[in-house]
Amino acid sequence: MGGLGFEEGQAEGAIEVILDLDDDQKRWCFFMTPDALSRTGDWVPGTKVHFHFDARHMIVVSEISNEIIRRVLDYLSEQGLLEACSLPVGPE
Repeated sequence: MGGLGFEEGQAEGAIEVILDLDDDQKRWCFFMTPDALSRTGDWVPGTKVHFHFDARHMIVVSEISNEIIRRVLDYLSEQGLLEACSLPVGPE
């Protein structure tokens, strides 16, 4: 996988990551914290409550940094789960 790079402290929303896999696939996913999730998403009708659905490429972490993202991606790779937790870049 290529290098990661975002400014620490800029993690108030989604952090998108492009994955360059060994078989030349490019895939992407994004990381969010519970706090960021509480400020985004669709509204539950008639409320001020956000909800999120159908985002298998969203990875929620309680803390976000380059190191945490790298460790999660390494773990998912070791478990053979990177494809299940990401979407292809470009046409399928």
